[in-house]
Amino acid sequence: MLKNKSILIALFLVFLSIPSLSPAITMDESTDGDTVIVQMKAECASPFATCVGHFTMNFGDGTTNVSPTITIPASGTKAWGTSHTYEVGGRYKIKGEWVIATTPVVPPNSVIKAIYVMTVTPTELEDAAVAEKYEVRFNVKGGTPPISYRKISGKFPAGLTLYQSGSFRGIPNKLGRYRFTILFSDARGRKLTKQYDLTVESGDVSIRTVPSSYGVSRQGRVSRNITYVYEGTAVRDTLRSTRGEFRIAGSMAGYVNRGLTLNVVNGKARAIETVTVPLSVIRKAEQMRINKITYSRSFKSQSIVGKATSTLILNSSGGNFKITKMRLYFDNNRPRKVIARSSKDTSASVQINYSGTGLLKGYWEVDGRILQRVQKHVRFGKSLVLETPSVPPLPTYAEGTHRLRFIITSPNLSIKFPTAYYD
Repeated sequence: MLKNKSILIALFLVFLSIPSLSPAITMDESTDGDTVIVQMKAECASPFATCVGHFTMNFGDGTTNVSPTITIPASGTKAWGTSHTYEVGGRYKIKGEWVIATTPVVPPNSVIKAIYVMTVTPTELEDAAVAEKYEVRFNVKGGTPPISYRKISGKFPAGLTLYQSGSFRGIPNKLGRYRFTILFSDARGRKLTKQYDLTVESGDVSIRTVPSSYGVSRQGRVSRNITYVYEGTAVRDTLRSTRGEFRIAGSMAGYVNRGLTLNVVNGKARAIETVTVPLSVIRKAEQMRINKITYSRSFKSQSIVGKATSTLILNSSGGNFKITKMRLYFDNNRPRKVIARSSKDTSASVQINYSGTGLLKGYWEVDGRILQRVQKHVRFGKSLVLETPSVPPLPTYAEGTHRLRFIITSPNLSIKFPTAYYD
């Protein structure tokens, strides 16, 4: 009898050393809009042995979080927390487990609960434009209707309103970047807050120049009127430009330090500017061998940012430059002369009659060979006289008859080039 009693006592002590097989897990959860926060706690019921295991959290949408291995002292407790954000609102069953790793292996202890989360779309807002209709409809999932909508911080763009239907719409009237927070609440008091950023850009701006392109004399003395025409979405506004800019191949070449204003009335505006291209800008274009110059103005108001550009084309003949007559002669005022061999003081001249202004290009030629190239900006006048160069001089070392001409390559001529001879 005593032996049997001893066996029973030993078996009882072994049973006490085994971790408790009864559920020893609790789970507290809270939801914040589209996010659930879970706090799990496990208890080791054995007064003699530690409990080793881990927590597992299944959020009901295919997502699972697992804690690291946790050791709970005898008769002690350990807690573990985790959270999860849902992409789609609704009702979910979440399941928390304490999985025992010590011997003997026993089924995991678990707790199952139902939660409700809310989500809203869109999560980001597309940019808006001044004076153009804008509308976004917020769609809340997982909440119990009716849903209420309220801005709790930040500022809406002027002209946009949040309605209780979930529509955020209107016509913005000012440029800017805005940040605001909206509170979404359902009939059961569940809440979701969402912060949004919204950029209001310039409206549909069309600022034309008339003419959009025109020829410019290389002398830079002829002024031209440019008309700026606005046709856009702004009904009433004031567009201001601080200065005009000349650019060559994208690089700044000069500017007109004078402001210009477009007063928009009934969606339209018009202003006229007289533009004269500085001679320094023309010279820079010629040095770069580019015949196009852009002249632009940037306009801005509280609601509009726009740009207007004209293309200025440098005419090789200044637009009106024309050669009407040429005469070639020596210092004896005749187109022929006999000179001593190796003479160094022989010269010839060409008289060019013209109209208009422009760039004259040509070269002196002796017996078909170029002696010197000439490039000269011709201003308003009637005639021009050019002399043969002193360096190099006219070649006089070879006996015989030599032909002298001045060939004009620009502008194009409709007359024959004169010829002079020296023997």
